This record gives sequence, structure tokens and C-alpha cells, in this order.
Amino acid sequence: MIELSAASPHILFTGLLAAVALRRHGLLPFPSGTILLLLASQIVFALVAAGTIEDRDLRIISRGGIEDHFQTTLLLYDALALLAFLSFAGGSRPADAVFGFGRRMDESTLPIHLAAALGLAVSLLHVASVDVAHLVSHRDYLSVAFDAAFLAVFGEDLAMTLFRALPFIAAVNAAMLVHLLASGRRAWAVVFLLLAAWQYLFLLSNSSRTAALVPIVVGACALALRPRARWTPFAASAALAVYALLHALIGRQMPMQGMAELPRVLAAVFSGEGFEAGLQLAVNIGQGIFVIAEGWRLEPAFGPEYSWLSLSPLPSFLDGFTSVLPEQVRLHDYVPMPAVTEIANFGPLHAAVGLALVHGLVRWHLRLADRRFAFLAINLLIFIGLYVALAYPVRSALRYIWLGYAIAFPSSLFDRWSAPASGRRLHAAEA
Repeated sequence: MIELSAASPHILFTGLLAAVALRRHGLLPFPSGTILLLLASQIVFALVAAGTIEDRDLRIISRGGIEDHFQTTLLLYDALALLAFLSFAGGSRPADAVFGFGRRMDESTLPIHLAAALGLAVSLLHVASVDVAHLVSHRDYLSVAFDAAFLAVFGEDLAMTLFRALPFIAAVNAAMLVHLLASGRRAWAVVFLLLAAWQYLFLLSNSSRTAALVPIVVGACALALRPRARWTPFAASAALAVYALLHALIGRQMPMQGMAELPRVLAAVFSGEGFEAGLQLAVNIGQGIFVIAEGWRLEPAFGPEYSWLSLSPLPSFLDGFTSVLPEQVRLHDYVPMPAVTEIANFGPLHAAVGLALVHGLVRWHLRLADRRFAFLAINLLIFIGLYVALAYPVRSALRYIWLGYAIAFPSSLFDRWSAPASGRRLHAAEA
């Protein structure tokens, strides 16, 4: 058993960074939310290691890593918190002013339209790929089935890519919902509300924690609204996100999955079982630190193709990642090796590339601070990507980083296009 005092210096260090980040940057998901998450994980890690609280899920992965790598893991979290804090140097939270969207070409409207088109097209393709019988009810957690007619036309690789991309597309649709409401486009807002609601329920039916992404994105984007207009959607989003996490904890223990089981899980969430799940939720949110501690004990031998394709921005059906997927190392059937320990096994060059990708996106999105919609969207994606990196493989974490680049690039490109046009209009006005 480990003494709580052994974690005190690490908790104090990360706590001080969190306090300074909150003072400087407010409640931005990154860096403030990231450092707070790291701090909470350190506290839970120390409490579990000392035997003060119990994590029932640890039994399936525990191999002595907590005891053997206690200080190493806490030190790693100190370093991650410091890197998050330093990478944001010179940045600040966006002003409280409302978006100011209109029907004119402002706030990078072109990339926003492209995002809307992408979200709508991929969402419709995903709907077409769904096997209805499997959607209604199926037995195994994490099982997948697709519509036979869709597979005959498009193939299984595309269907699986759509399934894996759904959390990202749901996040895009949720962001579009806030933008459309803020800009007064209510007809299109209804369309994206229906898409986001469908994807939230679909992910819930699979007992996936990624269902929480939909309300989290809505809540984060709502921070850019007027102070009086932001708190209702923010509070509702927080409640739906917490419910999604509780639903996933309880739902994955159920004998059946699917849409038909949603009422049963809902009843369980608001019962004594839900109260127990709520107590477990705090431990579950910071569970990545336990997976990392246990991951240090593994010494996998990844091939170069797997390690480099893990950094690829392309979907699996294009870059062939599925052919090397059997090389992925897991601590349990449901617990993959997290990105932090995975990339450490890849080697220093891969780790440097991964850090450069994250740091590059952080610095790029700081230059978009006056584009509040793009800034907040990318900021949230950085937070999610780093959170995922603590519990899931490199490729899963980098999906959010690459999506951030997909937003940053057209936003910056539009700025370059619009600057000459603005100059010409100003010159004409002066003449």
C-alpha cells in the first residue's frame, strides 16, 4: 500500500498550474480543462493506490503497475500539465462578445459551410449503412453490423470508417447547431439538431462514452454566446454529458444493447444503481492514469508500418491501417494500450512528431482567437485529443488533432482571401 503523502508534491505542482491557468485563461477546455483533468486523475490515482477508494474495473488490467510505476506515472502527469501550460503561453480566452455572425461573409463562413456540408453528407451515409435489426437490439457490447445493401455497393471498409468517424461527425454537427442558432438560421438549425440528437442516441445505444461529445461540444461553443444566453445551453449540455457517461457505465453491463434498451438503462441511471455508478464516475473519468501505469509493464515490438500509420491523418480504408491492426497491444479485450505508452514504445522520433503535431495546432489556433467559433472548436478538439491519448491508442487520439487542423487550415486560408477584398473595399470607401 502506498502512502498518500507520496503524491503530495505532484498534486501540489499540478494544482498550482491549474490555479494559474484558470486565472489566465478561464474555463477554456485547453489548457485549463486539461490541467484540471490531469490534477483530478493524480488525486484519484493516489487515493486508489492508498486503498482509500476502490476502482472495481482495475481487476481486469491490474498487473502491479500502480505500485511499480507510481512515481513515474505521477511525474509524467506533471510534465503533461507543464507542457499544456507552456504551449499556451501568450494566449488568452476570447472576449465575451457574441459571435456576431450574420448572412455576410464573416467569421470564416466558407469553412463553416464546408464543415456543414461534410457533417450532413457523412451523417446521411452513416444512416444508410446502419443495420436496422442490429440497431434496435443486439447482444454483445461493442458489436457492429451493417446494412447488406450498403455493403454490396460501398464495401465494409467504408462502413467501418463511417462507424468509427461518427463521434467526430457528431461533434461537427453539434458545433454547427450552435452556430446556426447564433446566426438566426433556424430552419437549418432544426436539421442539425435532429442529426445531433440521432447520433447522441445511436452512441448511447452502443453504451459508448463518446455520446458525451455531442453535449460537451454544444456547451463549449455556447461559451461564445452572450452571458445571458450561454448558461441555459451550458447547464443542459453538462447534464446530458454526465448522463451519457453514467449510461455508458451501466449500459455496458447490460445483457442486451440497442435502441430498445435505452428506456431500461434510463431507469437504471435514476435508481440506486445510478447512484453507485455516479460514485464510480469520478474514478472512471481519470481511468487513463491507471492504464498508463499498467502499460509501462508491457514491452511490445511494434513494426514500422503500424507505428507510422498510427500518425496518419487518412481513414483506414485509404491508408491500409486495418492490415496492421493485429499488431495493436491491449491490456484487456476492452482496454487498449494508451497513446502515451504506445508512442513511447514507437521511439523518440515518433514521440517528437506527435508532440510537434499537438504543439503546432495549439499555436495555430491561438492565431485564430478573433474567430471565436473556429478557436473554440479547435480548443475543444485539443482537449478531447489529449484526454483520449491518456486511455486510447495514438491513432484514436490524433483523429481529433487532425480534425483540428482540418478546421484551422480553411479558416486561415479564408483570412488570406478576405484580407485583400477588405483592403479594396476600404480603399474604395476612402476614394
